[in-house]
Amino acid sequence: MEKILLVDDEQFVLDGLKRQLRRKYAIHTADGGEKGLQLIQSDGPFAVVVSDMRMPEMNGIEFLTQVRRVAPDSIRIMLTGYADQKTAINAINEGAIFRFLTKPCSLENLTVALDAALDQYRLITAEKELLEKTLKGSIKVLVDILSLSAPAAFSQATRLRKYAAQIVARLEFPDSWQYEIAALLSSIGFVNIPPETITKHLIGEKLTGREQEMIDAVPETAGMLLANIPRLSAVALMINRQNTPCSEPTAFKNGDFHEAVRIGANLLKVLTDFDILLIRNYEPEEAIRIMSERIGLYDRTLLNMLAILDLPRRDQGVRNIRIDDLREGMIIDADIRNTHGILVVPKGYEVNESTCQRLKNFLIRQTGAETVRVLMPVYAEEESQ
Repeated sequence: MEKILLVDDEQFVLDGLKRQLRRKYAIHTADGGEKGLQLIQSDGPFAVVVSDMRMPEMNGIEFLTQVRRVAPDSIRIMLTGYADQKTAINAINEGAIFRFLTKPCSLENLTVALDAALDQYRLITAEKELLEKTLKGSIKVLVDILSLSAPAAFSQATRLRKYAAQIVARLEFPDSWQYEIAALLSSIGFVNIPPETITKHLIGEKLTGREQEMIDAVPETAGMLLANIPRLSAVALMINRQNTPCSEPTAFKNGDFHEAVRIGANLLKVLTDFDILLIRNYEPEEAIRIMSERIGLYDRTLLNMLAILDLPRRDQGVRNIRIDDLREGMIIDADIRNTHGILVVPKGYEVNESTCQRLKNFLIRQTGAETVRVLMPVYAEEESQ
């Protein structure tokens, strides 16, 4: 049963409402705004939050405004004995309340409002669940397509996501999922580029003019592919703008769409260029030094965060194993070519859970090989345990 939170500074009012409503609803109470916010943090989520207007220290509008910030899905109702027009307007505009009820409020009117609020909450949560499932399904399809059509780009994308997750966690960015998804999908624009061209780009071989044009178009292509997927508009813009000139970082504004896009684009630029240098066999310290000398190209705050990344130690754990023994997390340590000499899996490809079995079948069918050389990555965090 969905929970309802009642907030009032008068305990006897709360006790009376709870006695009247507890047979039909799961009622919780708090005698003040601060305690209400604490209860939301400790016992939430609450489907509906009902607040009195006149309370000491924090009035109803201030309280419901905070509720809107920390629990945006909760449906908010104002219950007050002081029903003036200005109060109602402020409550609606600042607290985004669902209903404004005046005291004395009959039990019938209150239950009607609560039932309507619960219906609204169920509608919102159902739509959100459907949207999240649609989003996850769309992302999975795109990633699977990338893993099959451009394995080198897919391998890079999985690394970029790991890097992004570490940095946004350290910097405590809100909506961190956007930056991780942007990193994972930043390579989706490679799907229509020949694998050999992708490999040449990553390892630093000279490209033809046409090949360079295709590589330069990757961010725009990816942005266009993602632009119409629900909730990915910011992600699409991050990817599309990752090669735009960088300005020095500003303080992150919580919920600021344009600032999130700017920081996300800068993060992708930093991580992508760093990963390419690692692919080209530069040590992490040398890669950071090279990037630091490219004045005005990177966000300095994000560039400095590269030093905190937990990277695999590439000087340990190299071995030849049977193709059937490939496991998630192993990294291909030598280019794999088919019987015609065409590169099919590049050095540096990280075996992923979703592609492991397909990769085994592909290698056996295309190369006829029985073994493959892999790196068993060792991370600094694992060594310290």
